[in-house]
Amino acid sequence: MNERIAKYDPSDEAISTYQEVGVVYLPDILDAEWIKHLAASIDEVVERDDLIVRNFSKIAETLVDPEKPAEPGSLQERLADKIGKATGRFLMGCGNWSKTQDLRALITHTCLGRIAGALMQSSEVRVHNDLMFCKEPGSLHRTAWHQDMSYWNIQGDQCLTLWIPVDVVDEGNGMMGYIRGSHRWQDEFKSNRIVSEITHEAAAGKTLTVEGHEDEFDIVYIPAKPGDIIAHHVRTIHGATGNTVSRTRRAAAFSYVGDDIRYFRRSFTPESFEGTNGDLLREPRHPVVWSAAG
Repeated sequence: MNERIAKYDPSDEAISTYQEVGVVYLPDILDAEWIKHLAASIDEVVERDDLIVRNFSKIAETLVDPEKPAEPGSLQERLADKIGKATGRFLMGCGNWSKTQDLRALITHTCLGRIAGALMQSSEVRVHNDLMFCKEPGSLHRTAWHQDMSYWNIQGDQCLTLWIPVDVVDEGNGMMGYIRGSHRWQDEFKSNRIVSEITHEAAAGKTLTVEGHEDEFDIVYIPAKPGDIIAHHVRTIHGATGNTVSRTRRAAAFSYVGDDIRYFRRSFTPESFEGTNGDLLREPRHPVVWSAAG
């Protein structure tokens, strides 16, 4: 691990921004060696042919009926247009940190845990999960606006994601966007299909409708480069542009939990459930990676 991250502590300004806005940009945290290993891990994960890898390009095809014309302006119409033009894949792998040595070394590193602890204002930090993303050139599909809490069997306030790109990210290949202050909304929202705001029928909560109404929200898009980290709250509404250029966009998302997070079984979530409502998250699936007690 490079010397910078070994000594890095989020500034008071960064902590305040995270707490007030729900997202904060932390530049130049990881060095080139770590990014090289992380990029190799992402490539390995997303090319696996198993249940932990989701091909959202194919999922998009299941959401559109080719025999039935989509209603003008509908989510299905927007999907159908991209399906016919997309030349690349939008892939995601999840739950791999315990299976891959380099991922384990990075996600459990005390320094990332310390960053998470400072931003969340938590006395202890545990690993929650990991996600690996790849938007190939010409994959086109955007990441639909969503709230992470909708997909996870947890409840509480002290949970965040550290989003770490291994490629230069801009509007052309999948730049992340966030609705500022949305982590303070009292509502929880139905989980959607990620490639579209079309929701899972069994999901509970309100339906989130941002696409096509972006000017009604306080949205910030954040370009990033390898070594940067974008940290966002578990309730912050976020999404990403599609990849319309000839450059791949790969990124890892490491989620961490703090003191007040408990198991909470949701009506629908792709995440497996290993607890009773109200339980603390425990080893070995959720190891402690940082503690204020040392």
